[in-house]
Amino acid sequence: MKGLVPFEIEMAATEIFGDNFAQVFLRKDDIIQVQIANNFDIDEEDTEMILDIIKDLSKDRKLAVLVIYEQFNTFTEEAMQLVANHDFTLADAFVINDSFVLTAFANYYLHYTKPKRPTKIFDNPSDAILWLKTIQTPIQ
Repeated sequence: MKGLVPFEIEMAATEIFGDNFAQVFLRKDDIIQVQIANNFDIDEEDTEMILDIIKDLSKDRKLAVLVIYEQFNTFTEEAMQLVANHDFTLADAFVINDSFVLTAFANYYLHYTKPKRPTKIFDNPSDAILWLKTIQTPIQ
């Protein structure tokens, strides 16, 4: 994994959790950010680990999630179903960097798996963050 760039580390409001394939943290703007490593095949167990971290970071609040993928990631059907069917996040923005395979998975996910919450695909984090901020509810 390339790792987080200094700007992203500065945005972290919590410790950065995860392992060699994913890093997960709560940003200062109350968006949960997930970074997925290059060339990783994501299965049900990996997805459950990420979702558990998101639940822990959320502390019973529905927060927006920004997922940034490197290239050459794939997903099992079970992993896609887990992400699509949980009900503890507000919205999901997936950032895909010039990957035909990821774009195909993302389109399949949106049109056939049909996530339960607002979900969009972006080609850069800035647009994804702007969209997520339009959906966020004010923090009490």
